[in-house]
Amino acid sequence: MKAPHGRHPLGGNPLAEFKAVIADPKDGKSYKRDITGHYANALIGKKLGDDLDGLYVGLPGYKLQITGGSDKDGFPMRHDLPGPRRKGLLVSGGVGFHPMRPGMRKKKTVRGNTVSPDILQLNLKIVVRGPKSICYSNQELCKIHNVKGELQRIVSFVDSPGHETLMATMLSGAAIMDGALLVIAANEDCPQPQTKEHLMALGIIGVDKIVIVQNKIDIVDPKQAEENYKQIVAFVKGTVAQGAPIVPVSAHHEVNLDVLLMMIQKVIPTRPHEESKPAKMYVARSFDVNQPGITPEKIVGGVLGGSLMQGKTKVGEEIEISPGRQVTVGNKTEWKNLTTTVRSLQSGGASRKEVRPGGLIAIGTNLDPVLTKADGLVGRVVGPPGTLPEVVMKMSVEVNLLERVVGVAEDLPVEGIKTSEPLMVSVGTATTVGVVTSARENRADMALKIPVVAELGQRVAVSRRIGGKWRLIG
Repeated sequence: MKAPHGRHPLGGNPLAEFKAVIADPKDGKSYKRDITGHYANALIGKKLGDDLDGLYVGLPGYKLQITGGSDKDGFPMRHDLPGPRRKGLLVSGGVGFHPMRPGMRKKKTVRGNTVSPDILQLNLKIVVRGPKSICYSNQELCKIHNVKGELQRIVSFVDSPGHETLMATMLSGAAIMDGALLVIAANEDCPQPQTKEHLMALGIIGVDKIVIVQNKIDIVDPKQAEENYKQIVAFVKGTVAQGAPIVPVSAHHEVNLDVLLMMIQKVIPTRPHEESKPAKMYVARSFDVNQPGITPEKIVGGVLGGSLMQGKTKVGEEIEISPGRQVTVGNKTEWKNLTTTVRSLQSGGASRKEVRPGGLIAIGTNLDPVLTKADGLVGRVVGPPGTLPEVVMKMSVEVNLLERVVGVAEDLPVEGIKTSEPLMVSVGTATTVGVVTSARENRADMALKIPVVAELGQRVAVSRRIGGKWRLIG
């Protein structure tokens, strides 16, 4: 994201803070707003009469003008005095003038026309109104207009950890994402190995709606933050994240969260879902919510957590879970789908009678909680009986390998897939290991150790064991 006036509004430590009084000539009203963090620091050096982007005060699309200000002692800023310091003006009289020695003329203390950190209040005037008076916040009360906002959207976040040993978890989470926040720490060199791996994974899975979050700007100086920003721009060039907005934030001080919310709304809009189709949900988590020591009559069934990709479901409906669980019939071991009834639904922290696509949901079932505890049913697909795609133990994939192995410090080329080698395959939220039975130039046939629900043309991610860890290769 380009900062107002082409500047990268990054704050140092400590952060400046101003009280803004915003005058609206159209309705004659005025509003108060605190300007903190990097926006406040970016104001330092601006002068009376300068234009200001509305983003500084949470009014995207607006243009404002700095008309006045005063410091903590009440001394006002003057248009005709250059610089940020206090000055004494010779006057002939008036209230508030400092008495001098007998025989000397009196002086009035004022401020120069340049904003400095010890300015307390800034007076702003709206000169160009935006298309709408929109404030982005995760709070109900708008701090600028002192009115209640209207709920526009509920967003669910899937935390995809950056640790190298949890790459499979990241790939599972990516399967149910509408978009991604790529969080990069401003106090570290960019890219880190895991950052490269995650960005490659987003491209492979097909997630192209990305907002880059440059976090921890409060613990670095402006020069270091600016250098980190340049590293990010260079890193994402030529990737699926090229051109994505880069939002500098301080999560600890809640600085710039309004701009981050605005970018989420702009870049990752709610996608249309096909509610007329049979319900289909990818299971990303599964739980046993019963506490130790509970009496048998109070035990409740297992819970499935995930995202509904299409259709809708409601309490009381019968659902099928595929591939289910492994059972032994005679001397033969096979996988059998599970069927159960929806006993409860939760979404957005509230109980629901019916849920539609969008966000994360939890389905309470009649399943034995032994099956769902400790993510025992992660990777399954849920839907009405008889509507789910086929369960497969073998698959043939068209392979597009990366040029280099990502996630490792050294520069390693990706070698071609070989017959008989084991690979980790991520299909939807499912992760399984497959042994290559036949390898050609751009195609590989695999026999899977654990079956998955897969459809023709579905994107999958392939990882190889390198240095004792699974590394994404294509």
